[in-house]
Amino acid sequence: MEKNDNWKGVFESIFGRKEIVSATLTEIEFIRNKIAHNRKATQSDINIIKSSYTKILNTIGEEKFNSLVLTHISYQY
Repeated sequence: MEKNDNWKGVFESIFGRKEIVSATLTEIEFIRNKIAHNRKATQSDINIIKSSYTKILNTIGEEKFNSLVLTHISYQY
């Protein structure tokens, strides 16, 4: 995602500010890995995820966020 060709070609139009998205994903990477290896998330982990959700939501806007979620859900089923 952070490679310039990926960022410019796809993600910049969605997220706008690369540094916010990059920092937020870095914050939640440890939690993602923990869960992927069947370890339980702590309340602190949940608080970090909620904060990250809010950052991304505020960065791209609620309408665009919801649109992306709905698009992804429709591809799943």
